[in-house]
Amino acid sequence: MDPFGGWAASLVDTLDTLWIMGGFLSAYELSGKKYPVLLRKAAEMGEMLYKAFDTPNHLPILRWYYHVVASGAKQEAEDNVLVSEIGSLTLEFTRLSQITGDPRYYDAVQRIMNIQTILRTIGLSQLVAWPIHYMSTCRSNISYLEALLSNIREYKDIEGNETVHEKIQQHRLIPGVTKFERRSLYPQPEAIESVFILYRITGDTKLQERAWSMFNNIIKHTITDIAHAALDDCTVSENPPKADRMESFWMAETLKYFYLIFADPDLISLDEYVLNTEAHPLKRPT
Repeated sequence: MDPFGGWAASLVDTLDTLWIMGGFLSAYELSGKKYPVLLRKAAEMGEMLYKAFDTPNHLPILRWYYHVVASGAKQEAEDNVLVSEIGSLTLEFTRLSQITGDPRYYDAVQRIMNIQTILRTIGLSQLVAWPIHYMSTCRSNISYLEALLSNIREYKDIEGNETVHEKIQQHRLIPGVTKFERRSLYPQPEAIESVFILYRITGDTKLQERAWSMFNNIIKHTITDIAHAALDDCTVSENPPKADRMESFWMAETLKYFYLIFADPDLISLDEYVLNTEAHPLKRPT
C-alpha cells in the first residue's frame, strides 16, 4: 500500500482528520458513547493537529511533521494550499468542540469558513489560499463556476419523467461535455453518494434501480480472485484491463453508500447524522 509518498499519517486533512479523527468520533457516537477512550483519542488527535494552525494567519499546515515540531523547529507554511483541503477539516473539528465543550477546535477552523464567507459576497468560491500572507481566487475556479451555470439550462429543459440518467444513456455524454480524456476508472464513492443522498431526500425507488445497475456493473468489471481492482481502461466493454491494486475508498465509502441506499432509511438517518468526506457518520447536535 502506497503510504501517500511516505508521508503516512502526516497529512493533516486527508489522513489524520478524515480517517483517524473522523473514525474515532464516529465510532464513539455510533456505539452510544459507551467507550470514552474513543473520545479521548479523538481529543488527543485534535490537540496534536491544533498545532498545525500555528502559522502567521492561522491557516493550517497540511503536511505537518509532528516529530520536527516536537524538536522545537520553526513551522514553515506552504506557499499555497487548496481550499478544498483545508476546508475539509471543518466538520470534524467542529464536532470535536461540540462533544468536548472545548471551543479551540471550532475557533481554529472557523477562520477558514470566514474566508469563504468574505469571498461569497462576490459570488466566488476560493480555490487556492496562501497561509503565509494572503488568499486568492484562481481563474480555473471561475471556469468551473461558469460551467456549472451553463449547465443549469440543460438540466431544466429535461421534460416529463425523463431523467439525467436517461439523457446520458441516450447521448452517452452529459450535456455540455464533448469527450472524456481519462480512461482509467477507480470505484470512487461520489456517484453513488449523490444517488444515495437524492434517494433519501426524494424516496424515489427508481434511484435504487439505478444504484443496483451501477453496483452490478462495477462488480462485473472489477472483480478479481481476491479483491475489486481499479480499471486502467474503462472504454473496453469486455474484460477491461485492471490495475494491480484495490482502492481503500472502495470498501470504506463506495460499498457503504451502496449498502445504505438499500437499507432502512432509519439506519444512519440524515435527520440525525451527517457524513464526512470519508463517509464517517457524525451525529447532528440536538
